[in-house]
Amino acid sequence: FLLTGTAGVYDLFVNVRGGGPSGQACAARLAVGRALVSACGSCAGDMQEDLVLYDDTRQKWPKMPGRRAARKQRQWRKRG
Repeated sequence: FLLTGTAGVYDLFVNVRGGGPSGQACAARLAVGRALVSACGSCAGDMQEDLVLYDDTRQKWPKMPGRRAARKQRQWRKRG
């Protein structure tokens, strides 16, 4: 709200579930940014400059066959 100059104009209630604190904070930030763009279209330029409307698309790698985890392999043995 401080970025767009709309502090004190809107009331905000956010409920988040799942993930960790950092992921929840990023999800809440993205939701607030999208809501402000839908309510006040002129705010979009300021928020895009500060990457508020950026969605982090990184995901956890799936476990691969023959491995112990997503990237961890069994320890290599020269003899044995």
